[in-house]
Amino acid sequence: MVEASGNLRIRTTVLLFALLIGCGRFGFRELPLPEKNAAGGAGEKDDSSLGPSQDADVGASSDAGLGPWDDGGAGALDDAGASTADSSTLPSDAGSDAGPLPDLPMVAEPLGAGFSESCAVRNGELWCWGEVSANSGAGSCDAPFARARVGADSDWLSVTQTDNHVCGLRSDGRLYCWGGNNVGQLGVGDIAPHVDPVAVLPTDRFRQVSAGVSHTCAIGSDYTLWCWGSNAQKAVNSGTQAYDDLPVNVSEGLRFLSVSAGRDTTCAIDLDQGLWCWGANAFGQAGQEAVNVVSPRALVTTQRRFRAVATHQHTCAIDTVGALYCWGDGQSGKLGAGSTASTFVPTRVGAALGWTGIDVDFSSSCGIEAGRVLCWGSNSSVGSTSGGFESTPVALATESDFELVSVGNHALCARRAGNVYCRGRNDFCQVTPDALAGAFVQTFTALF
Repeated sequence: MVEASGNLRIRTTVLLFALLIGCGRFGFRELPLPEKNAAGGAGEKDDSSLGPSQDADVGASSDAGLGPWDDGGAGALDDAGASTADSSTLPSDAGSDAGPLPDLPMVAEPLGAGFSESCAVRNGELWCWGEVSANSGAGSCDAPFARARVGADSDWLSVTQTDNHVCGLRSDGRLYCWGGNNVGQLGVGDIAPHVDPVAVLPTDRFRQVSAGVSHTCAIGSDYTLWCWGSNAQKAVNSGTQAYDDLPVNVSEGLRFLSVSAGRDTTCAIDLDQGLWCWGANAFGQAGQEAVNVVSPRALVTTQRRFRAVATHQHTCAIDTVGALYCWGDGQSGKLGAGSTASTFVPTRVGAALGWTGIDVDFSSSCGIEAGRVLCWGSNSSVGSTSGGFESTPVALATESDFELVSVGNHALCARRAGNVYCRGRNDFCQVTPDALAGAFVQTFTALF
């Protein structure tokens, strides 16, 4: 996530380097998907006061192919880029928790770029660097901004963060959060900041986690959906409370594959690959017309199934045939449609069907298409130059073997050939501690 808010900037950019395959909130790729009649899993849903079940399959996620509906949900497109497929492509009981649950590997999140600090999981160890003052001007990125290991544990699987808090999953599904906590976004039962990782629902296990600007959501081992933090725009749930400092089960009869927490907006993909969004919708980022707040949650469309989503003030999602759609705030061309207009209608980005990763930020979007890193939106953060914007995707490297991508307000990071590469504004040494603070790093630079 991208913006800086408040005075506390703890671990606000994440680069997760793991020799694992998966997706990140920041850097989503396609998920391992369930067969329609897959057996296994956690059985019936627990009462909402209970945590997710603890019988997760906790291996690293693998290079799964597309789901059983690869040739469905992909109707013709009208001029606005909206699907015209028959609505029967998504059944009315999409994502229901009725019947057996799939037995899928846990989701790894190996990339995440943010505001002022970078972190990487390497061989299970968590390392961080950066956080130089924005007003310091050009200078070195020496200690205390050099890489430093976080704790002594060596079983970290994934990390996600935003402008002031971080959450990470261990390989056994335990969830930890730390950093700013003014509205309970750490989910640990208080609103005090925590410098060190604190366990969230310590006896429970999770599959995936996504940190938004001021709220956090996670998928339990039994595919239940949990959110906490600021509820000012109903990004947690439809209740009247200002915030929740402990996780709240917001499954409401559905089970979910993945979730993306944005800037007061939440989007999640259910087991039938229906895409639901709720919360802030001032720019149409929740996919609904003429309403500033979407509550309760609503399906973005019944005409298409999705396998990856990322949201902020705009939302982008990849459907099951590899087409990419964006909607919401169109400022700086970040919807990739050739204009700066905003829209609540999912709009096709180009004609390619090879999109495998997507991430969005306050001012830009980046994705992986046929192994290439493409970005659009503000150039001042991650683009081909240090100014202006691009309203359609632009390739930022000649290589075509990138696997994952993550975009932050100042930095872009991607993974290829077993390493993490970053580029963009190095204001806080978050792109690389090996360059000057404040420099614009215009080519991908290896982190290790």
